[in-house]
Amino acid sequence: MTIIQIISLIILFFIIGINFKKDTDILSPGKVFLVIWSVVLFITEFKFSLFQHTWSLFAWITLLMGIIAFSLGNLIANTVLISNRLYSLKSIRSNFRMKKFNLNKLLVFLVGLFIIYFSAWAFEIILYGEIPIFSLQPDKARTEFGVFGIHLIVNLFPSILFLCIEYFVLQTTQTKHKIFVWVIFFITFFSYFFLLQRLNYFFWGTLTFTFLYYSSNSLNLKKIITGLIILIIIMWGINSIRVAQYATQYLYVISKMKYSSDYASFTGPYMYIVMNMENFANGVNRLQQHSYGILSGDWFVALIGIKSWLAEYFNVDYRKFVYSSYNTYPIFWNFYYDFGLIGVVISSLVLGYLSSLFYFLFRITMRLKYMVMYGIILFGIVMSFFTNIFTSLNFMANILLLWWVNSRIMNEQE
Repeated sequence: MTIIQIISLIILFFIIGINFKKDTDILSPGKVFLVIWSVVLFITEFKFSLFQHTWSLFAWITLLMGIIAFSLGNLIANTVLISNRLYSLKSIRSNFRMKKFNLNKLLVFLVGLFIIYFSAWAFEIILYGEIPIFSLQPDKARTEFGVFGIHLIVNLFPSILFLCIEYFVLQTTQTKHKIFVWVIFFITFFSYFFLLQRLNYFFWGTLTFTFLYYSSNSLNLKKIITGLIILIIIMWGINSIRVAQYATQYLYVISKMKYSSDYASFTGPYMYIVMNMENFANGVNRLQQHSYGILSGDWFVALIGIKSWLAEYFNVDYRKFVYSSYNTYPIFWNFYYDFGLIGVVISSLVLGYLSSLFYFLFRITMRLKYMVMYGIILFGIVMSFFTNIFTSLNFMANILLLWWVNSRIMNEQE
C-alpha cells in the first residue's frame, strides 16, 4: 500500500466517523469532495493497467494543489457564513413543503418544455434517419447523433425529469394532473434512452437524490438501495447496447490489465476511474502552451459560435495528450490547460467557495432555487474526477433553466 493510499484511507475513515454525529449532513460539499477524491486516488494507486505510469512530482503537486485549493475555498466560505443561523436537517424536512409554491405555473412550464423537447427529439430522428439504439454501430451512432442547437434542447432532458419529481413531491392534491405529469415523465425518460447517453441520467439521479434527501423524510436505506440498483441497471443497459460488439475479455486485453482475466468484468469501471488521472498526469508534464480561458469558457464560446475558430487559431486540442481509448480528464485539467498551476489553484479555490456558498444559502434560507443549484454543484463535485460539467454548454443550459423555473414558481413572500 502506497503513502497516497494510506492518506486516502485515513481521510475516508475520518469523514465516515464524523458522520455518526447527530444531525450531521453527509452531503456537505467538503465531505463529498474529499470522499470522492480519496476513493479515486486510492483506486488509481493500484496501477493495475500497463497504461498507468509513475507520476512526476510536478503532476502530483498540480493535482494536490487543486484538491487543497477547493477544500480551502470551502473553509473560507464556512468561516464567513458560519455565524448565520442554519436550519437543521430535521427542520428543513419538516417545514419545506409548508412553503408556498405556484404549482400551476410549474405545470405550465413542464408542458411547454416537454412539447419543445419532444419536437426537437422527433426532428433529429427524422433528420438523422435512424435512432442510435437500433443502429448497426450504436456506439458510433450515438456520438454522431445530434444537430447543434436542436440537440441542446434535447439535452434539457434531465431538467424535465427533475421538474416532474418536484411536482410529485410538492403537489399533494390534483391526482389528475399527477397522472398527466407521469405520462410526460415516462415518455421523456424512455425517448432519451434510445439515444444511448448515460451522463444525463446520472445527472438527473444525483439531482433527484439531493432534492429528496433535503425536502422530505421519504428516503430510507431500502429506497436508496433500490434507486441505486435501478440507476446501475440503466447505466449497464446503455453500455451493453453501445459496446455489444466488444467482449469483456477484449476490453481486458486492450486495457493491458495486470490481474487475472477471471476479474475481467472489473476492467471497464476501473479504467473509467483511473485513466482520467493518468491523462491528467501525462498532460501537465507535456503541455507547452495555454489556452487562456477558452476551455473554462467553453460553453460561452460554443454558444456564440466561435469555439472551432478559437481552437484552431490557438491550436487548442483538449485530448491531444490522450494515449489510450479513454479520453476524459478530471476537472482540474481545464484549469491547468488555460492558466497552468496558478489557474488550478485560483479556479479550484473559487469553485470550492461557490459550492459552500450555495450550500449555506440553502441552509440559511431554505429556498428551493438554492437547494436545486446545490444539487447541480454536488453532481459537479461527484463527477470532478471524470469531467468538468461547469464548462459544458449542455449543462449550463440545464443550470440556467432550472434556476429560472425554480425562481418563477416561488411566491413573492418566499
